[in-house]
Amino acid sequence: MKLFLIFILLITFSVLSAQKIKTFELKYPSDTIKEVFEGFVKKKDTTKQGSYKYYYENGVLGQEGQFEQNQLQGKWILYHENGVLKQEMFFEKGLLQGGSKTYYNDGTFLEGQKKWLHQDCHWHL
Repeated sequence: MKLFLIFILLITFSVLSAQKIKTFELKYPSDTIKEVFEGFVKKKDTTKQGSYKYYYENGVLGQEGQFEQNQLQGKWILYHENGVLKQEMFFEKGLLQGGSKTYYNDGTFLEGQKKWLHQDCHWHL
């Protein structure tokens, strides 16, 4: 029975590790880059796995971070449309760890912390 379970685990691991990570690029109707992220496709579903960047239509970086199995993971940084730092957060398995540091569009720190438990990756304050 143990040998059978080990065999099943090995097959499962090899199938999961066989997923080819690709880089995806989505564009606005104006043909400027909107999103660039790493992931894989399985049964017509795209899973984000790896680095992620979102750009405003003017080409300025809007946010960057990492995904792990479609969940926000690690440090996420958001920028105002003028390119100035907007917010810094840290996620584990899609959940915000602690609070966030938020900044006005002139770069000055906004006092207090906001907590986000939302797993959508597009925040617009």
